[in-house]
Amino acid sequence: MLARLSTDYPDLFTHGTKRARIPLKRGIYGDIRERYPEISARVVFAALYRYTRTRKYQSALTYSTNRYDLDGNIAGSVTPEDRAKAKENVKRSLIRRSKVAKIEKSEQGE
Repeated sequence: MLARLSTDYPDLFTHGTKRARIPLKRGIYGDIRERYPEISARVVFAALYRYTRTRKYQSALTYSTNRYDLDGNIAGSVTPEDRAKAKENVKRSLIRRSKVAKIEKSEQGE
């Protein structure tokens, strides 16, 4: 699903590229379901969940001001609450990454 969204909306879904993520509008799930009725709700949900939980996406929420719809139009804003939550998510992700790196380093030293 993410590959298809990246192909159909390359400016919005930058999955698999080095380009920065763009905050999606709230409720984009419904828009995607309307445009792709043949794709199950579960698949759409899983794809969006995976995409929006990445550190790159969460980082985009920390510095972006707008959210965008499937057509690339501004469709809302990133709130201070969104920004604060995203900063916390990025922080947790970096802490986890650091802990994993320490574990891997200690295992290599054994």
